[in-house]
Amino acid sequence: EENGGGPSPATSDQPDRDYDTLMYATRTGGSARPLPGGIFPAANPRIRRGMADLMSCLNGDGSSALRANLTSATFNTSWSGADCFVTLMYGPPGLQNEDSAWNEQARGVCEICRFSSVTGRSKGKSVTVGNDSEDEQGVIRDDLWLSIDESKIARVSLCEPRGERSASTRVECIRYRKPATAFQHPNAGVMLTSLQWILNTVFRMSNRLKRRLTLLEMYNGLGAHTIPLAQCGFLSRIVAVELDERLVRACRHNVELNGCTNVEVYKGDAAEWAKRALGRDECCFDVLLVDPPRDGLTEEVCKMAAEGKSFGHMIYISCGRRALLRDLESLCSAFDVADIAVIDLFPGTDAVETLIHLTRR
Repeated sequence: EENGGGPSPATSDQPDRDYDTLMYATRTGGSARPLPGGIFPAANPRIRRGMADLMSCLNGDGSSALRANLTSATFNTSWSGADCFVTLMYGPPGLQNEDSAWNEQARGVCEICRFSSVTGRSKGKSVTVGNDSEDEQGVIRDDLWLSIDESKIARVSLCEPRGERSASTRVECIRYRKPATAFQHPNAGVMLTSLQWILNTVFRMSNRLKRRLTLLEMYNGLGAHTIPLAQCGFLSRIVAVELDERLVRACRHNVELNGCTNVEVYKGDAAEWAKRALGRDECCFDVLLVDPPRDGLTEEVCKMAAEGKSFGHMIYISCGRRALLRDLESLCSAFDVADIAVIDLFPGTDAVETLIHLTRR
């Protein structure tokens, strides 16, 4: 994953030191495999640079507190690559920072590697030091540009569109504030491609029905899709459901930050929400949008989608191929596949993101 790999001890080739040299490895099937040259090619340039800088610090002098009980490191960046956040994970007996040595060394790593923050984490303990103000520590700041031309074709980018555009072209800057420790899409390019596909798919639905639509979004995260959908003008109402409290707070903040008045964000488990909605006959939406974790949809969500007759359309975003095939078997009694897109999630790996537009039979 683009979040990086974990360092694991290797035999030292510097016998004058009293510790082993660390190197990065990925874990597959419970076994660790060193990364050739310490590089993870699928990661973005900022993460690759950060991985090299961090390893240089860890294998240098004055890093004993950071190294003690260290098991892995994760890297998280803004979509633009401007901010880079690092989390160091520690095994038993855990993170040792009682004498402030860890804090001092972590602060030094922040300055040398130009990380926004370094977080040390072990069971029951989490410590963060960083270059940002206390209020902004652990917060990723990102902007996204949405443009919709006279043909209602939506385009998204990380930079403001340049060049001439017609007076009827609408351009919106969408701002995000995201907790660095919570899940977000790890590949900005794939995220933009997926979002553009979703927006134009929703436009075609709206254009066919000659009206604005209502949408139920489950597993909405921090609102990466929610906010552009709210701003595109094709939807009159969005109800977003997310379980992770950190992401719920982030999504609500992003809704307010962008002045979205047509979005309602709820904290809840997707399976429980689906059971209640179906039992109360509350599935009164034109579109169901789901972006579940790798394990796919629960049986309850599949049942709600199939039996909630108001869902004329469903958009399924999947990063788990096996789960997607299983879920489609459950949904095929009620839906047909209208469109599909498969995007290479990390070049050089077998990871893909699949987007499917389903229409009710």
